[in-house]
Amino acid sequence: MDFHPPSPFATSAISSTSPWGSRDTALVIEDNEGIAGLLTLLLNKSGLRTVWAQSGQEALDQCAARRESIALVIADCRLPDADGREICRQMREHLPDLPLLLSSGSVDFMNLGPLTSGRLVRFMPKPYTPAEMLAHVRKLHAEAMPAPAAISAGFV
Repeated sequence: MDFHPPSPFATSAISSTSPWGSRDTALVIEDNEGIAGLLTLLLNKSGLRTVWAQSGQEALDQCAARRESIALVIADCRLPDADGREICRQMREHLPDLPLLLSSGSVDFMNLGPLTSGRLVRFMPKPYTPAEMLAHVRKLHAEAMPAPAAISAGFV
């Protein structure tokens, strides 16, 4: 069993009330600590708490433990122990409306396979800018929000 020393990014919290409501946590699945740290800082600024997983199994464990609070998953497609797309597909079996943002520097991973049959899935090629990542997060958040009820004009 691999042991990873605690990282300052392992779990981070925000101090203000989240615009995301009770689902206020982003699960960041990324084996590169520098990228995970940058994502954590950016996501915290947008009102999300973050939990970091370095491997596919760790991501599945974190998702199971926090299934009531996870608002979205940002996953690297190439992990040391798994394909990030497959890990996200497994998460979707239990949380079918879980917003997913997958990324990779390899064109081999641009095909999202069975994940494309649902909504709330985006692919972000690496390298990406912070603004691009946050734009994807905002769009996923908007798509995940329930549509407002139609307002009746008084017609019956």
